[in-house]
Amino acid sequence: MVLSSNKTHGLTRFCAAFFGVAIIGCGAPVFCVIVKTSLYAARACSGRMAFFIGAVFPYLVRYPMYPDPGPR
Repeated sequence: MVLSSNKTHGLTRFCAAFFGVAIIGCGAPVFCVIVKTSLYAARACSGRMAFFIGAVFPYLVRYPMYPDPGPR
């Protein structure tokens, strides 16, 4: 793989890794707010539980499921 090669500049490898994390990290916030607000407004659960389900749980599930781009 080209990005794992020692011939690739370190900044390039850092930017490629950061891009993956940023895309995953930015994909959830809009849905987090919608889910959290909807759960709380519908009185389906308490404010703390709505916060956990809408804002914490998606990140706990998404990051471990992201494929490891380690050396091949």
